[in-house]
Amino acid sequence: MTEQEFLVALARALTRREDLLSAELRPQLLEILLRIRQLLLTSFAPAGSAPLRSFLYAQLRQQILVLLQPLVTDYYTRIRAALPATYADLQRINAALFNVPLDRLTAPTLDNLLTTATVLNRSARALLAPTATGISPLTLQLERLLDTTVQAAILRDDPVERISSLLLTGPATRPTIRKGTVANAWLDRLTATTSALLWSLAVPAQQQVTVEADTPPTAWRWNAILDPKTCPICRPLHNTVQTDCRNFPSGPPPVHPRCRCIILPVYS
Repeated sequence: MTEQEFLVALARALTRREDLLSAELRPQLLEILLRIRQLLLTSFAPAGSAPLRSFLYAQLRQQILVLLQPLVTDYYTRIRAALPATYADLQRINAALFNVPLDRLTAPTLDNLLTTATVLNRSARALLAPTATGISPLTLQLERLLDTTVQAAILRDDPVERISSLLLTGPATRPTIRKGTVANAWLDRLTATTSALLWSLAVPAQQQVTVEADTPPTAWRWNAILDPKTCPICRPLHNTVQTDCRNFPSGPPPVHPRCRCIILPVYS
């Protein structure tokens, strides 16, 4: 397998699973936002002043978290199923690159994968598992995205119909995710989280395979996708070389959510 074939196979395997998870979560996300929208419509309709609406919204927060937590619980269940399958794909692709028989490789436990998969140095388990309060950190992140939108609308004294449209658009029978809505912000956060968790397994899988390689690499070269969206962290790292992947300035990729960088072996 050539480097280019390796990069294409890696991108296809990871983005395919990202897209699948996003598609699976979309209906539940819309359903929960419809319920929250109805909750706000019912509570805000008789309340005309911004201070009263702010007070009422503060009273609704716990109900909103209770509505929102099942979405993240379901997401966590799907991630727990996706991580072993993703790692198996990564093992197969790396085995082809390094000419290592698959029967030499062992699969890590789910417990290990939930620790290895990270978003900004926070493990999948730490981000997605409910805390002692029964609410997970990711649920709180999604609630804050909603809170920012609703509170800003309250301060502007937007009509209740306008506040409703900021969550999602369309009727209950055919809701729509539009840019600028809470629905879009939630889907974007979940997609970015999925991307970071899956891509964070790429280097660990690669390192495991190289241990079994007959000719291990002597160094590692950073490979970034260079286009207008390439971030200022990754662009200067492209084609830089380190003898240990941990020696790159930001550590091994991914270095941020949606990072598509990968390290490639160098032989001398």
